Amino acid sequence: TYQDVDSFRSGVELIRKQFLEALRRVNVEQLPLQVGDHFDALNAEALTTFTDPSLPDGAVAAIYEQGFNLKGQLLRAARVVVNRL
Repeated sequence: TYQDVDSFRSGVELIRKQFLEALRRVNVEQLPLQVGDHFDALNAEALTTFTDPSLPDGAVAAIYEQGFNLKGQLLRAARVVVNRL
């Protein structure tokens, strides 16, 4: 059992890092997508739109699920919110 929430969070983060490293070893890589990047329908699925004046029109406003590539081929598209002004 964990002593507190921070210990639990640290344990989960360690497992996440180890899992991503295992995926990387078999050539599965997370798409390099960040909030503010231009929405690309070839690598991301738009779930909905949002209006944020601090972001350009057509930019990624939020990322719900990261996307992944396997040896350069899209394995899973990212699921995102797109900014519309």
